[in-house]
Amino acid sequence: MNDGTVAGEAQGNASAIDRFLQHLKMGPSAAKVKKVDHQEIDTKQSDNGFDRL
Repeated sequence: MNDGTVAGEAQGNASAIDRFLQHLKMGPSAAKVKKVDHQEIDTKQSDNGFDRL
């Protein structure tokens, strides 16, 4: 997004999602993460990869 906001979806077991959220909160060394918002969504059985938009 033009303002630097990043959006995405992830699915996995609860501990994997918790680890993923912790990683997002740290961000890469050159980034400044202000906040991480998340919400639960329905699992998508057909998702098995990723796309970059």
